[in-house]
Amino acid sequence: MKKAILVSLAASVVVSSSLMAGDWYVGASVARSSVKIETTGATATSDSSGTKMGYGIKGGYGFNSSNGVELEYVRIAKNISGARVNYVYKYPINKVGLFIGGGIGLIDYKEDFSANNSVYTLGKRATALNVKGGITYKIAKKHEIGLGYDYVGIANMSENYTNTVQSVDIGLKNVRVGRAYLEYSYLF
Repeated sequence: MKKAILVSLAASVVVSSSLMAGDWYVGASVARSSVKIETTGATATSDSSGTKMGYGIKGGYGFNSSNGVELEYVRIAKNISGARVNYVYKYPINKVGLFIGGGIGLIDYKEDFSANNSVYTLGKRATALNVKGGITYKIAKKHEIGLGYDYVGIANMSENYTNTVQSVDIGLKNVRVGRAYLEYSYLF
């Protein structure tokens, strides 16, 4: 799925940028995330909670100097990643811009859990909502850097594992992620 998103994003940006030059942009970011997860029914064998390094890529379209939409892929940790669609409002002040935004997406989560001397793998996709904000600086006509923060809330996930000996319910609830990131954007 990740490769399909990347290929379609790249193709749409390349094709569309030649049609409407100046309104499209692509970007990449590196992020440091604080992940908080509560588990029920089992113990994670490698806890995803804590501080994690990740990255993101995005492509977007600015309707004007203030309003835009973007498609973004984020990898929050080695086992948490997803795609989302964001609305972004930017307030430009000369070369500096302040932005706020938010969106909805799907997050993939995969983790091994142990319960009753057995190991189970929870692999789920869940809806995620995010809000974001930050500051950008135009370093050249088509190049921009930025510092941002986004907060991601992920829907609760659960799975029931039943065999001849036992039944185990594994659940994740109150999954929250705070991402601080440094990004670069190229404006077409």
